[in-house]
Amino acid sequence: MAESAIEQHINHVVAERWARLDTLLPEPGPVSQGCGESFRTHGGDGFATCRHLIQPATSLGQTWSAATLYSLTPRVAGPDAGACLDSLLTQWRDHVSGMPQAHEEDTGVRILWPARDTCGVRALQWHGLTPMSVLAVRPAKRATPPGTAGGVTVRAAGPADLAVATGFEMDVIRYDAQFGIGRVRPATEMLIREDLAVALNRQPSWIWLAEDERTGKPVGLLILQPPEQAGWIAHAAAPAPVAYLATMFVQPGERGAGVGAALVREAHEAIDDYGAALTLLHYAQVNPVSGPFWSRMGYRPLWTYWEASPAGFLR
Repeated sequence: MAESAIEQHINHVVAERWARLDTLLPEPGPVSQGCGESFRTHGGDGFATCRHLIQPATSLGQTWSAATLYSLTPRVAGPDAGACLDSLLTQWRDHVSGMPQAHEEDTGVRILWPARDTCGVRALQWHGLTPMSVLAVRPAKRATPPGTAGGVTVRAAGPADLAVATGFEMDVIRYDAQFGIGRVRPATEMLIREDLAVALNRQPSWIWLAEDERTGKPVGLLILQPPEQAGWIAHAAAPAPVAYLATMFVQPGERGAGVGAALVREAHEAIDDYGAALTLLHYAQVNPVSGPFWSRMGYRPLWTYWEASPAGFLR
């Protein structure tokens, strides 16, 4: 559906505000029609659309979100962006509360909001939304601290490492589950293994393992998606091309010794040589170690995911 003149104007104003706030934010392009329900402010300075996302049990989407997810895409351009967002969230709440499954446990609501756009924080909090996860960004060539782990070797992973990589990926999901991010579903491990089987057979695989030099025992894993695999997230940032750091895991007994930094440095050197302009990754907002670690590795917040679950908790 084509943008109206009003929507084009609002997007233009939003683009100017985003550019002042954060030069790595993308242009706010046209908003999809979504579920067909649209929300507008009385003053004509904001609009939003809602999408109803039903995640199939046979999809990894159910590992990273509720089975039924209501997602709002807002655009606010008025002089009081917080009040504008509050109006749109009120309309969204009324819409979601009318859904028969809104209070079922496996439902949720989500809004993606620029991390540096602080004008919307109070409105998001008032409506019962919590900052659950962060999409962080690292510009190319930003210095990475050297890994200091003695007795650890980082190497490219291959098809023979499928069992180890799958086990580490499942450990990441179980760890994130305590922060309300990952969910271990009946099909999760099978789907992870299938995805890794394909990735590990690529040349290069863009997957690295850290191993204890004395025992050969794997102690860490990093999975990177180069730009040709990261198209699903490329719209979230500018400039292009964009890479995505999908997984970084270090076994609990090995943490704090520089294993993670060694893995990240290897991945950053590879993706910088490849020519990606930016690398993106997600981490749980309330994870006490992720934010500080990724900041040291050259990342900073770009977007924040504000959520509530069940969906009926939106107020």
